[in-house]
Amino acid sequence: MIIRILKLLNFPPPDEADMQYNKKYLNRSVVFCAVFTLAVTALFFIFNYYMHHIYSIGFYFLFDHKKLISLTLFLYLSASALFAVFLIIEKFGFNTKLIPALGLKTKNAKAAFLNKFWFAIPFFITSCVILAIRIFLADDGKADFSYLIHEIPNNMIIAFCEEVMFRGYIQGVMTKRFGDLRGIAFTSVLFLFVHLPIRILFESNTLPRLLYLLFYTFAGGIAFGIVARRDKCVYGSVFVHFTFNICNYIMLY
Repeated sequence: MIIRILKLLNFPPPDEADMQYNKKYLNRSVVFCAVFTLAVTALFFIFNYYMHHIYSIGFYFLFDHKKLISLTLFLYLSASALFAVFLIIEKFGFNTKLIPALGLKTKNAKAAFLNKFWFAIPFFITSCVILAIRIFLADDGKADFSYLIHEIPNNMIIAFCEEVMFRGYIQGVMTKRFGDLRGIAFTSVLFLFVHLPIRILFESNTLPRLLYLLFYTFAGGIAFGIVARRDKCVYGSVFVHFTFNICNYIMLY
């Protein structure tokens, strides 16, 4: 059954070098991934808790556009710096030679990007149709799209950083240790975990809404993971991730 699913998803065969990794070192890398995820979750929680309580209006996306972009860049630069520290410790502390390529090889980049337009175009059109229905039926034809001024650059930062960290590094380790399906699933759980702070503090006021947000975050992680695994790089999953986020903002305007 698993082999049939893998064939259906058209996962590329594992590299021969991947089969030669020492499981002991891979186990250490899995622990590093878990610890890194906990550290980033704590960082995100502290940041969002601070924003939530210092600015009593709640949602920090009500700030001016430049301030929001600066805050997002600061947050992800902090997470990226932490990410770099973990990679340095793994490489030089354990000498494992396990640092993956982070999904940034450019060999498949063009194809990975262009092949995702089949996803982006219909998704974007559907989002705009839903938005138009909401504007003219619920909002009396009034619309303000100024939020896209900061959401577009914000989500470029978010999509790239998250895909390199999770699909490039963590999923690379997890799939080598546990196989494609379980590796993608475990990575999606960790991806869900780091989104808990903002989902709980800002985006959910009822349990059903929280469960919905957690479900689509996990489902998005699965989808991005499959895209990155098939492409053997993160460029396609960055594009899909960015499109998913922006279309979500448009539909929920």
